[in-house]
Amino acid sequence: MTDNYALAVKLQLPEPGRFFNCWFLGVDALLTLLENVHDGATFWKELKRTRHVSTGSLNWHFDYSWVCRMDENLAEAVGRTGATVFMGA
Repeated sequence: MTDNYALAVKLQLPEPGRFFNCWFLGVDALLTLLENVHDGATFWKELKRTRHVSTGSLNWHFDYSWVCRMDENLAEAVGRTGATVFMGA
């Protein structure tokens, strides 16, 4: 990682987002993600769920369960009303 950082500095890459494509998950978090994974597409979906979310709890499992509940509530609301919701890519 130190070598990658030195190379990024040498290449004058912009600071924001330099390591944005990195995930730091413990084995327990990875196993929790895999509970809802059936293929590569669902793995990517589950991995991205908490990418931009922080409840301030400093607990990945709490944040992940919170996002899952919000997604379920949204799906239920859309089902009741028939509304169209853009969920993003």
